[in-house]
Amino acid sequence: MNKNKYLILVRSFVSLLFLSISAHAQTVWDKKPFQQWSGYEAIQIIIDSPWAKTIRDDNGSYSANIRLHSALPIRQALVRQKQTRMNYNRLNAADKAKIDSDVQEALECPECTNFYIVTLRIIPTDQKALRLLTSSSLDDLKPYVSLANDKGERRELINFIPPKGGGDNAVFFDNAVFYFKRLDERGKPLLTIENKKLYFSVDEKAWKGKLMHLPKVTFEVSKLVRNSEIVF
Repeated sequence: MNKNKYLILVRSFVSLLFLSISAHAQTVWDKKPFQQWSGYEAIQIIIDSPWAKTIRDDNGSYSANIRLHSALPIRQALVRQKQTRMNYNRLNAADKAKIDSDVQEALECPECTNFYIVTLRIIPTDQKALRLLTSSSLDDLKPYVSLANDKGERRELINFIPPKGGGDNAVFFDNAVFYFKRLDERGKPLLTIENKKLYFSVDEKAWKGKLMHLPKVTFEVSKLVRNSEIVF
């Protein structure tokens, strides 16, 4: 299969998957506990939910999946996806307990107390884009990556973990991970229920004119609210 035909098939697959998931009920995260989500429902939350956006690059050769990882539903969906792949519901109590222990830290996410964490994954894994992310450092990206609200308040990037690979057991498999301080010097969070929009942006200058281009990604703050609190 030549490269052009491969790209056409990839684009078609991603489009069909995205449309199919978008058409599914958008409130599964409110209807039942994550232990009862199907693998399909977990993927829905990871790809298209209040805490995740999937967008195409300009050439349409791959899609970028941006997730608000410090939002509990995202971490629950990642765990549930892993469980369904392992036929978790059919395992005995001892094996379930072992898996539960392995994923407990990922669910609790101690870092999420102090940081907003955003992840970026390329789908399918484009090797050129992946190498570009892998070769980038905090110093390379810090001037160009930010998290901001609709009032113009922003957080600068304070830590960056490039994609590492590592297989299905890795929490951040093939993800670039971005960290932003949750509170400013006055102890105020970036987001409150009074905000309307959250923006994650990577200026194209970050890639030095190479390959990657990501538009500003917008999240609706009202959709992140549960029980009068922002889930992120």
